[in-house]
Formats: sequence, structure tokens, C-alpha cells
Amino acid sequence: GLAMGKTHTLGLLVPDVGNPFVTELFRGAEDAAYSAGYHILLCNSYLDPSREVQYMRSLLDKRVEGILMHSVDVLSKTEIKELANSNIPVVLLCRPPNAYNFSGVSANQFDGGELAGKHLIDLGHRTITVLSGTRTHPNFIERTKGFMKAVRASGKKIKTMVVHGSPSFDGGYQMTKQLLEQNTGVSAIFAANDVTAFGAARA
Repeated sequence: GLAMGKTHTLGLLVPDVGNPFVTELFRGAEDAAYSAGYHILLCNSYLDPSREVQYMRSLLDKRVEGILMHSVDVLSKTEIKELANSNIPVVLLCRPPNAYNFSGVSANQFDGGELAGKHLIDLGHRTITVLSGTRTHPNFIERTKGFMKAVRASGKKIKTMVVHGSPSFDGGYQMTKQLLEQNTGVSAIFAANDVTAFGAARA
């Protein structure tokens, strides 16, 4: 590997391996890499941006041949520059294509939020809370925008509240617990992601 400058290794940076979505994402990446003769080096940031940066730099030092990155939050200008200057191919996961001028693979977050909002409204809910993630993460921003579009398009009088917090099991639990203690009369919750929903259900 040193002689040829080839490691046949790809780095996969994820925010939380406890998230079932991330587990499936890893399985898919690992299957594709294995069939092409590559190995995956998994790095879990535990939703910690500083830990994510340390792992990113470690992967660059190890001369991986590509990085798949599902970042915790918005990448800083310094991080973008480091990745761009590394000359290592980077694919951002769950980000719009060409975000930061890198390749990207993502679902349509806006349409997903709109579908969720329409579904809850069609079920008859009129007091709905959105448990979102951080205020700066583009995925959560787009999901919430899509949800609010469904509310406006319904033409009905719907009371909505957006609560920001950690997109994790504990975050979902704490946000929902506080919500229920406030006795807002909420009848439905739209959670930012799977693990937030699990935490909300537990609360």
C-alpha cells in the first residue's frame, strides 16, 4: 500500500451509529465497497462536531482513498478547505448535490416534511409540534419548511410549534417531556429523525 500509494480503504464519518438510518447507510456503503475490493473505516462522532473534525483529519492522515461524510452540522470554511485541498474524493451524505462543491447523495428533505405535515393534518390533528434538530442543520431546516408549507396549504386553523434540540434519543425524550409538562394540548408530533421519534415515544 505504501509503495503503490493505495490503501483500498474508504472512510465513513457518521453522527450516531445508534440511529437505525445510519446503520442501514453503513451496511449499504460497506456492501458496495466490499464488492469493489475496498474496506470501510467507520468513524462515529457521537453528534460532537469537534470529534467529527478530529476523525476527518485522522482519515486524511491515513491517506484513505475516499471519504463518505454524514456531518453533524454545517461544515466550517476551514473544514471545507482542508477537504478540498486533500485531493481525496469526498461524498457528502444527506446533503444536496454539490453542497460545498462536493458530490452529495440526499433524499428530498423538503418534500418529506411536507408529506409528514399533510398526513397529520389529514388525520385531523390541529395542534402539532415539530421536534427539530439544531437550528443550522440544512436537513432539519428543509424538513420544517416542508412541514410548514403543508400547514399553510391546508387552509385550516392549525396551531404549530417548532422545538429545537439534540436530534437524538435523549433529545427527543427531553423535548417531549417538557412539551407534555407545558400542557399545550398537542395531539401530534413530527420528529426530526428516527431516534428523536423513539425518544418522544418513550416520553
